[in-house]
Amino acid sequence: MLKTFHAAHKSERFADLFLWADEDKPDITNTKMTPTIKNCGYILLAGYKTETSLTNDHTKSLWQKFMKDRMLMPERFGTRYFSVSQYPIDYFDYFDPSKEYTKWATMETPGNSPDFMETLEIMDGTYAVFIHHGPAVLAFKTFHYIFNEWLPNSGFELDQRPHFEIMPEGYKTDDPNAVEEVWIPIKNKTVE
Repeated sequence: MLKTFHAAHKSERFADLFLWADEDKPDITNTKMTPTIKNCGYILLAGYKTETSLTNDHTKSLWQKFMKDRMLMPERFGTRYFSVSQYPIDYFDYFDPSKEYTKWATMETPGNSPDFMETLEIMDGTYAVFIHHGPAVLAFKTFHYIFNEWLPNSGFELDQRPHFEIMPEGYKTDDPNAVEEVWIPIKNKTVE
């Protein structure tokens, strides 16, 4: 059982987000998630956004609304879905499950999006790209590995740009064979 909300409070670092009961700790020792370091070029997205938090999560209703309206987009590039998170500058300084961030449900657009949707620009930058295999409910294992294993030992640190996941058309959150790309914005670690 994930003990995130039982043990975490504002004084804890965000890296301590994933706290486990010993019997429930996921086996990440065999995880072979070596990311690909990629430069993400400019991407224009269209969709919906909401303010959300871990304790008051609006992601499901956001995606339900977007999936209902996505066919009203006059032009789309491809069929991939982008789940984007924009975090406040201090979001990762300490863990507070009630701290809000902006969540987007989007698709790529050439610029001609419906008036009732908003656009988001992802600017050029370096990302570590991981592949998450399995249902969305197990994504916490992937994020645990990224933030607690890989990032502290990588020579990189988070950059203040959008984080996003890319899901293919037909993606189902409960599919044990689902695959999604996890894009984490990075920059070279500052030497102090």
